[in-house]
Amino acid sequence: MNLSERIPVNVLTGFLGSGKTTLLKHWLQSPELANTAVIINELGSVGLDHLLVDNAQESLFLLENGCLCCAVREDLVTSLQELHAKRESGELPPFDRVVIETTGLADPLPVLQTLMMADGVAQHFKTDAVITCVDGVNGLNTLDNHPEAVKQVQVADLLLITKQDVPQSQDEAIKQPLLEKLQSLNPNAKQTGVSGGQLNASVLLDSRVVMSQGNEMQANAIDATEQASSHHSGKVNSLVLLTDDEVCEFELQHWLDVACTVYGPQLLRVKGLVKIRNNPQKPVLLHAVQQLVSPMERLPAWPSKDHRSRIVLIGEDLQESDIRRVFEGFTGAKLIDTKANPLAGLGFGSIKPL
Repeated sequence: MNLSERIPVNVLTGFLGSGKTTLLKHWLQSPELANTAVIINELGSVGLDHLLVDNAQESLFLLENGCLCCAVREDLVTSLQELHAKRESGELPPFDRVVIETTGLADPLPVLQTLMMADGVAQHFKTDAVITCVDGVNGLNTLDNHPEAVKQVQVADLLLITKQDVPQSQDEAIKQPLLEKLQSLNPNAKQTGVSGGQLNASVLLDSRVVMSQGNEMQANAIDATEQASSHHSGKVNSLVLLTDDEVCEFELQHWLDVACTVYGPQLLRVKGLVKIRNNPQKPVLLHAVQQLVSPMERLPAWPSKDHRSRIVLIGEDLQESDIRRVFEGFTGAKLIDTKANPLAGLGFGSIKPL
């Protein structure tokens, strides 16, 4: 299947009690998700309460609003393969999106790796965005005590801070430290508040790594800002490669392969939008998780007026000077120094106020 024809997958994650299931229940009533398949993976229990019915013979069924749900009883690969097979045979409606809700203790990276490399999966599905729910009241304590929650935040494209309707969440002694903690762990992710477990389902469409053609919103996951290129927390840091120059697709692929091989498990995610020399009006989308590199996807057009290449790397103990030097060596592109010229990052998206 052509890369542009693969079915986009949103990964919805968040620590226990963060409100992701409540939010998903609300989303499944929305017309925007009428053609969406949902995979639920809970810790030995049914994740959607009354919306999911335990069926020993068949894990797939249609909700009243037209959404397709799958109560996972086998591994993720089998579930996705079955989804696609039944879609192709006509047993299921032709859904055009999948949402995977992970367990509260899950590391999202294996899910992303599955989407990128598993036979019968990578050919038909592609990662769209990782959406992480963070408890607006207890989130700071959770992040301080549970490394699983930290990993869920670090790999997110969009952070949903829940329980904004609870008075405690508006206490500056709770709210501000949490926002600062999230910013330090993942300065590239957009932050949005959620009240009463409800948020417009269009966020699943708008939060994509690359927006649809003509949408002037920036791709949140690949926004280049001074903070993104210089900020770090503990061993995990993120950096942005920003350039006006066109690059050779082969040289870009070679650099990406080398970077993922050298850093391996240290490199949590790589995401980028790059101007290619032989066709600068149609950028390529990069995506890698640790040592797994997804095939580059050629987009029909730039998603915004900004046609500069930008690549975000998130990982542990990333050596920014070495990565920048090797990138320039492989591609011949001159990187913009956002530290020396902070104005270079202007025009990119910022955190949405809660």
